[in-house]
Amino acid sequence: MNSRLAGIRASFKGIDGFLVTDINNVRYFTGFRGSSGFLLITKSANFFVTDFRYKEQAGREVKGWDIVIEKEKRAGTVSVLAKKLGINRLGFESSVSYGFFDALSKKGIVLKPFNDFIERLRSVKEDREKTLIKKAVRLAESAFLAVKPYIKAGAKEKRLAMMLEENLKREGCKCIPFDIIVASGRNSSMPHAKPSEKRLDAGDLVVIDWGGEAEGYFSDMTRTLLIRGADIGGKREIYKTVLEANRKAVSAISPGIDSREIDNSARDVINRARYLCPRSRRG
Repeated sequence: MNSRLAGIRASFKGIDGFLVTDINNVRYFTGFRGSSGFLLITKSANFFVTDFRYKEQAGREVKGWDIVIEKEKRAGTVSVLAKKLGINRLGFESSVSYGFFDALSKKGIVLKPFNDFIERLRSVKEDREKTLIKKAVRLAESAFLAVKPYIKAGAKEKRLAMMLEENLKREGCKCIPFDIIVASGRNSSMPHAKPSEKRLDAGDLVVIDWGGEAEGYFSDMTRTLLIRGADIGGKREIYKTVLEANRKAVSAISPGIDSREIDNSARDVINRARYLCPRSRRG
């Protein structure tokens, strides 16, 4: 955690302190698992602030920070701390609500927004983070393999989604990263379809999108299956084309390459197979 604080302090430019309000970034710095809290970081001090509901939890989870229990509205708490610490110019995450920004502006503090400030620090993963991401993948894969035998004609999309969620929790995932997608037949053309009462039919393509969790780190996985049935040759060819495109994209990955180039390497395969897939363009 100290190296993470050093990273953010080294990036201070034109500010006396920085306000962290995104709860995911709060957890990144402190390990706090609650749903309400913020951080105030200066070059020499670091405060973790939450409300009375999390006093005991914060005492257990947050180490190396001065813990403050807020007793008034958040903007007021920030103002009190800023005056105590001699903060005149305060950096903040640009994702804060306008209401909070407006309330803080009226406290006489000069505010400076930072876009994706912490996210850029987080983009370079530490060894422990990589280990947890790999664990999240393993848990997700294990949960899926337990459900896979039930993915057959007659099964309902919604029932399969419920089984997968249950198995994720059995594997040890404390939360589900996002709503699980199970989409079959015509529903499979929608990238964010909701599981329905539709039953899987012979010859259906079935798309399953889900993820696992390990200590706050998530995985995101997608599998496409084809239910045995008559006249599925065309669907096999589509599947093989997409699989080839996927492998082409993976092989194109290398340090320093633009992500659009990786994306376009996959699209080129699809276009050569005479399916329309426009190339990515720079925005």
